[in-house]
Amino acid sequence: MPRKPFVKSDPRAGRKPGSRSRLSNALIQDLYDEWMEGGKDALRIMRIEEPAQFVKCALATLPREWLIESVTGELGDEELDEMIVRIREQLAKPQDAPLMIEAKVNGDDRATEVVERD
Repeated sequence: MPRKPFVKSDPRAGRKPGSRSRLSNALIQDLYDEWMEGGKDALRIMRIEEPAQFVKCALATLPREWLIESVTGELGDEELDEMIVRIREQLAKPQDAPLMIEAKVNGDDRATEVVERD
């Protein structure tokens, strides 16, 4: 028997309405329940035993894109010109030597002393 083409109004076609969102909601609820049970402990163990995976996990939770709104969009042409002149003047000034930070490390990879030098 040949297959019938998909017809939008056919109630027998496709996934039942809401089935995907029910699955997603159930998964999120299960994850939440497990997190409340021992998520913080699991993170602590991961941090100690698999630090690279811990960092990947932490970075995966951050947004991939940042929306940065510029205040310059509200400035008029004259204000923008003045801002450009001020920035160029600041860039033209001689810069101080960058601040140097020196740290001594002990055996467990934690800094034990930090000294700022000019």
